[in-house]
Amino acid sequence: MTELKPREEMDPRFCWDYSDLFINDDAFEASLNELENDFALLTELKGTLGESAASLLNALNKVFETGEKLERVYAYAMLKKSSDGGNPKFQKMESRSISAYVKYQTAVAFLEPEILSIDAERLESFMQSEGLKPYAFFVENILRAKEHTLDEK
Repeated sequence: MTELKPREEMDPRFCWDYSDLFINDDAFEASLNELENDFALLTELKGTLGESAASLLNALNKVFETGEKLERVYAYAMLKKSSDGGNPKFQKMESRSISAYVKYQTAVAFLEPEILSIDAERLESFMQSEGLKPYAFFVENILRAKEHTLDEK
């Protein structure tokens, strides 16, 4: 009977290629560390969404950019752990990425209640801005769920 090699000793041709996400674990770590700063910047956006169409656009861009970075971090960590579930390094990477996801959700928790607090006419005028057009469906979904959404308190 043939003995299985540890994952790190396998021929790379038969392993997943993670390079579309991160070139290596160090790049993953750098991105994960950057997210901590991104989360702090997201919390600074609280209270600014109703100022202007530009402020709403800026906030939505940062929220979605950070979310995309987080998705890459989580996907990399999850795939690494899935390739070798017994490797404690990969277990820790996935755990840290899940923790980052919780921090992200906490940092953006203000978003929906704050959008809902913007006067309807004002928000509608904001949404006429060309830059906000890609977010129309997102904002419409928030408005559609208004009666089921708790306020900030």
